[in-house]
Amino acid sequence: MMLRRLVMLCLVLLLSGCMSQPSAPMRYFVLDEALPHAEYARTQEHHRLVLQPLRLANYLSQPNLPMRLSSHEVYYSPNHSWAEPLSKGFAKALLHDLNAAMSSPWVALSYRDPAADNDTVQLLVELDHFVATEDGNCIVDGVFWLQSAQGDVLLKRGFHYQDELAQGGFDNAITQLRQSVTRLARDITLALDQQTGNNDGH
Repeated sequence: MMLRRLVMLCLVLLLSGCMSQPSAPMRYFVLDEALPHAEYARTQEHHRLVLQPLRLANYLSQPNLPMRLSSHEVYYSPNHSWAEPLSKGFAKALLHDLNAAMSSPWVALSYRDPAADNDTVQLLVELDHFVATEDGNCIVDGVFWLQSAQGDVLLKRGFHYQDELAQGGFDNAITQLRQSVTRLARDITLALDQQTGNNDGH
């Protein structure tokens, strides 16, 4: 009986010690960096590129930041989370970068924008990976396509960016992932220019 009481006392003390240890604070991250909202002239001369809702791989829909441990295993950080849904933050960052990269007369709008009427080119993005890896890389890949207002696919291309992190940690990973959004915007702009040039050639 005495031995049992001693064991129980040790367990209580051990649990009390664990509970008294302060847990790591929760940290929240954004992609849009509080970018200022830009007003763009929306005249009849402008061609509108309308970004439709982002399509995310299921594992990217979690609020906690993922890290890929292997080809088939993903770890979710209990202390690092997106401050808003990734689909929303990614779309805001991409729209900003598209408008910074595109030349007149193009303007990129959200599908929620009242100016996004039916006579527009639609931009659809499917994001398969947007993740840091345990071995110190960031991987961003997926596919984007341009679609007419009538639903005809004008162009479809895959994208894949893989960059080595100079330093570890989620802070550096978020910075690198954000730069990949800018690269995607430039690739989309280039594809749009090529598509426009092809149409003008005909």
